[in-house]
Amino acid sequence: ELQLHTDPRDVIDRYLKNKKIIEALARAHNITPVFVWQPTPVYEYDLQYHVKKGSGLGKFEFAREGYELFNQYRKEHDLGKHFIWCADIQKNVSKPLYVGKIHYSAEMSAMIAHCIAEALKSQNPVAGEPAPISLQ
Repeated sequence: ELQLHTDPRDVIDRYLKNKKIIEALARAHNITPVFVWQPTPVYEYDLQYHVKKGSGLGKFEFAREGYELFNQYRKEHDLGKHFIWCADIQKNVSKPLYVGKIHYSAEMSAMIAHCIAEALKSQNPVAGEPAPISLQ
């Protein structure tokens, strides 16, 4: 069974280390990586609209504190122009956005896609198109 870290700072530290490794490998192969921090129902979402309301989210509850800590971290540190924060796009949305404990509805998937597309467009405003991403 998957063992979850109890200290979200350890999870954030591991994410940042992995991000640096991915960026170094990508640079070596002339690839532009894009990092997206995706939404979770335990952060900035009104759980009264969650399909599993009342039954709890079990092991996924641990993410709440980590999201709060990482949100603060990203405000204080430059994560680069290829880091996209979509974690709070569901804030103030008053309808179901999940089809399971953590699985997105079609509408939520579209919201995430829009968040990513808009961020990529803003990184390359002259062309008005997302920056090219090499798949070599």
